[in-house]
Amino acid sequence: MILPFRTPADIDAAIPAVSAHLAAGRLLGYPTETVYGLGSLASVPALENLARLKGRQPGKPFLLLVAGRGMAEEWGLVFTASARALSDAFWPGPLTLVLRGGEGKLPDELRGREGGIAVRHTSHQGIERLVRYYIYDRDGLAPPIAPGVVPVPDHHIGGLLSKAPPSITQVDRQLQTPYSDETTIGFERELSPDLGLAVRYIRRQFRQQLQDLDLNHKTRINPQTGGLLDRFGAVTLVASETPGLPPTSNRVPDGRPDLFVNDPFFNEVLRVGNYNDARYGAFEIELRRRLSRRWELTGSYAYSRATGQAEDFQSQLGNDPSTMQLEEGYLSFDQRHVVKLNGVAFLPNDWQLGGSTSWSSGLPYSLVSRFYSLDDADYQQFRTLFGQVVPGDKGIVFEPERRNSRRNGPVLDVNARVSKNLVIGRTTAGLSLEVFNLLNRDELIISSIDPSRNAGFQPTGAATYGGPLQLDATRRFGRRWQIGFQISF
Repeated sequence: MILPFRTPADIDAAIPAVSAHLAAGRLLGYPTETVYGLGSLASVPALENLARLKGRQPGKPFLLLVAGRGMAEEWGLVFTASARALSDAFWPGPLTLVLRGGEGKLPDELRGREGGIAVRHTSHQGIERLVRYYIYDRDGLAPPIAPGVVPVPDHHIGGLLSKAPPSITQVDRQLQTPYSDETTIGFERELSPDLGLAVRYIRRQFRQQLQDLDLNHKTRINPQTGGLLDRFGAVTLVASETPGLPPTSNRVPDGRPDLFVNDPFFNEVLRVGNYNDARYGAFEIELRRRLSRRWELTGSYAYSRATGQAEDFQSQLGNDPSTMQLEEGYLSFDQRHVVKLNGVAFLPNDWQLGGSTSWSSGLPYSLVSRFYSLDDADYQQFRTLFGQVVPGDKGIVFEPERRNSRRNGPVLDVNARVSKNLVIGRTTAGLSLEVFNLLNRDELIISSIDPSRNAGFQPTGAATYGGPLQLDATRRFGRRWQIGFQISF
């Protein structure tokens, strides 16, 4: 059976039939944004039939299609910080992530030898709708409609995954080209025949930078507290008082500001416009001791400040109306103090000994809270707020912080280099040995920290469970060595 699957009308007509076809354990040929594929439900019998049809060798798993990160996390798959960043940037699209987790929820036939499952969120409109159309019911039985009623088979077709309408992106009609202007003022003076002084002032203005803002959601003020309203956002399951009936869902506060939809026919309406500005100012002083008596030395000090709304267009800033007041702050490359010292000495027998030392104050980082919540129309949102949720006297509360309001520790870097020039017949050669991070320091440079990732709270305010601390950070390598050899013909 071949079904048309191109236009929205074709997709609407085909999805019920295709869903029933898959629920019966049959296989499906389908299009994606790249190639055509063969697929089935994520069940052991269907996967065995698929492997038999394709002649797939044992131990070579299949790709799992999902309708977003929320669906993958429902299956128990774990997103690391790098996987989360990649999915935000390239999903939906032709990017496959290998994720751990899903034990007991996904068949082992999907798992590779390293223990991961290959996952992709396709951007093909029809296949994405098919994937998100229903939840695969593992036991194949519908919930009982009344006590004592025998459950009926549902052919493994569970409830709808999402009823959210599509999100769209629009471009501001007044969009202009971003630009920057720079002003540099400096002077140099010779203090002595072999000593020079340079002073510079640098000012950069990044104007009309691009950013997208969600125009379809807004926050509301709580008249009792004067803060942002928080009445829903999380869903808890309440056990039924009647034996045999499934639990019912109940909307409870999640400790974060609620989002309210303006137009219920859309989810996010992201408008791209010239909403951001950034500023950078620096004062530099440099002292140079030129080559004299077989050695030279350069020392410098720089004081700088970088502030603005966002570093680049790809950031999540602007996607949540509750963060608008906290976005202005220090940029991620704001580094107040930098001291550098570079020197080289020319020794007898064509030996050279050099080194460089730098000390810099710490870069800023943010305390963030990344989570899924529901707006007033029950549309799921992935949100990033600056601050954290903590238990309060009257329940859970969100403590906001300004973006990049925290600082890493200072960084000290010492490097050394020794080299020797050689003459071999009519050719010249050189040997060099370089040592990077001579002091073997291993500073951890944090970009963001999420202390409440996967943490849950009761509506009364008592913490019930907590997830692992999530860090977006980079650790420096230890001491590194480099040996070089050069020949000039």
